[in-house]
Formats: sequence, C-alpha cells, structure tokens
Amino acid sequence: MISLSNAEDKELMLFYNMSKQNHIGSALNEKFLKQFQNEFHDENLVYMSIYKDGILGGYLLLSLEKEEKLHLKRIVIDQEHLGIGLSVLHKVEAYAKKLNKNYIWLDVYADNKRAIKLYEKVEYRCYDRGIENGREVCFFEKDI
Repeated sequence: MISLSNAEDKELMLFYNMSKQNHIGSALNEKFLKQFQNEFHDENLVYMSIYKDGILGGYLLLSLEKEEKLHLKRIVIDQEHLGIGLSVLHKVEAYAKKLNKNYIWLDVYADNKRAIKLYEKVEYRCYDRGIENGREVCFFEKDI
C-alpha cells in the first residue's frame, strides 16, 4: 500500500541520497543538502515522504504558492521501489483535492521518456515547452 505523509527533517539526508541514485541519471538537477534544508523550511513548499508498505520509498516536493494550483516540483522514487509512480500520482491528486486545489502542473525534461509516459497515462497534457539549463522541458498540467 502506498501512503504519503509530511516529511520530517531527519529524512532530508535520505532524500538527498535518493536523488543521487544511478537510476535518476540526468532526470533531475542536482541539489546540495543545504538546498533541501532551505526548502524544508520554506512555508510555500512541502516535502512529503512516500511509503510503500511502511517503508520509505521516495519523496515529493510540492509548491502551494497559488490558490487553486499545486505545483509538483519533484518526485523521486527509490531504486528499490520503482514502479509505484502511478499510485503515487493518484495519491498526489487526492492530497491536492484535500487542499482544495483543482489543478496540478509540473515540468519534466523532454528526454525523460519514462516520466512523460507515466504523466500521459494519467491524463496530464503537455501545454508548453521551454528550455531550462540548456535542455528542453515539457510543462504538463491536469485539472482534477
């Protein structure tokens, strides 16, 4: 069973290490531990722990800045828990509804085919493209 919970600061080092696992490759921009710590204390950002059957399997970073919109800034699944992304996205949508958000958006590098396939599977649509850090980015959205 997949569950989400508000992260605790003691989990930040685990999140940092997950972000450096080989399967992540170039899918994410590298962040330093200090950035994780700063974001954790930002009132507009929420780190959430992803648990599978009671074991930490990944994390999310959400931005709550806009009234009706939720920005999924980062999703990282631990190497040992690959394959739970679909369930995690459904949990994120349920969480967004609890917060009275009716729209989720995210961005993903265009060469991250695995993530794009997952987002399209749950009916996110690419509404724009851009360049970030010299790489093409797709912006996805979904009304919930």
